[in-house]
Amino acid sequence: MSAPSEEVASKNRKNGDVSDEVIVLVTGGSGLVGRAIESYVNNSPAVENEKWIFLGSKDGDVRSRKDTEALFEKYKPTHVIHLAAKVGGLYANMKQKVTATKAFTTTTF
Repeated sequence: MSAPSEEVASKNRKNGDVSDEVIVLVTGGSGLVGRAIESYVNNSPAVENEKWIFLGSKDGDVRSRKDTEALFEKYKPTHVIHLAAKVGGLYANMKQKVTATKAFTTTTF
């Protein structure tokens, strides 16, 4: 199987797009898993034409269609790793099970 950047480049050429750039947008980039991925990417050899963007809640509210569309228009990602979540710690999550789940499952696009 070819690498994501090779797959995107091939599809882009077939569609008449000369750009071979791969843009990976990571939501929840300021969280535990997002930071771990960012560390891994930053400490790995660079991949030509590959750009990683790590976003946190301060960059936009991915529960909002308007904010999400603005982020996609601004960064034009070819790939998305969606890690955004409502985090309140163990006890907050136990106390507000439904509230935490509803926040990310009722958004309509």
